Amino acid sequence: MAREIPQMGLYFLTYEAVKERTLNTVGDNNKALATAFAGGCAGVLQWAPTYPLDVLKTRVQAAAPGTYRNLWHCAADSVRTEGVQVLWRGVGVAL
Repeated sequence: MAREIPQMGLYFLTYEAVKERTLNTVGDNNKALATAFAGGCAGVLQWAPTYPLDVLKTRVQAAAPGTYRNLWHCAADSVRTEGVQVLWRGVGVAL
């Protein structure tokens, strides 16, 4: 829930805004192009700020029981031992 709600909010806001602007630029004859372009942009923009939450969720789920007390403990431990870049590990594949 902590990931899906912000992601979907970002996705639909971005999708509608980009689709409307793209249609204004290319015209109604290119609705498929505008829709595909808006979907791609929205997908990238939904993942960029919320990706660290997904990394942390996956780490908590994959860890042995008792490794992390909560998501914040996982974040602090991961950043302390591996650096802040750990929060975006694999983002290129997701995008």
